[in-house]
Amino acid sequence: PPIKKLYEQKLMHQQVVALTRYLLGLLSMKAIDVKSVTDIFLESKLLETAMKFGTTEFVMECLLIFPFLYFKTDDGELGHTLIKLVVRERNEMIYNFIHILKQRCSLGIFSDLDDKDNSILHFSAELPHNRGLRDISGAAFQMQREIQWFKMVENTMIQKDRFVIKKRRW
Repeated sequence: PPIKKLYEQKLMHQQVVALTRYLLGLLSMKAIDVKSVTDIFLESKLLETAMKFGTTEFVMECLLIFPFLYFKTDDGELGHTLIKLVVRERNEMIYNFIHILKQRCSLGIFSDLDDKDNSILHFSAELPHNRGLRDISGAAFQMQREIQWFKMVENTMIQKDRFVIKKRRW
């Protein structure tokens, strides 16, 4: 029966979320410092893999327990790669979650520019790496979807970063 299969899938999903919360809670209690946790996530590429496969809840749980994974790194590497990946993968849930985290964070407003003056707007203008456009039939609908994504990213950016011109590689 399909209903029983659906119920089992939902139950397994809830159990996986509970296990994830438990393991991340253990990691937060055992972790010595911010750098050790950041190194764990950088070396294993856990967040990147989860985003590429669409496991948004895992990424959101990680950011909820360890918000410094986006905000506080020594060189800003993880934060920039995280937001770039979210924008490139067109993951609206994680993007909105990060935007809410940025608003609630007491660090104030900061720039989303990388070392080459690329803003997240530059990455939103690239073609998506994932299956996002393949799910939408028709070129006009795909274009409309891409414009909506671009506008959403543009509206959540800092005003001064919207007009930054990308550095040339001549």
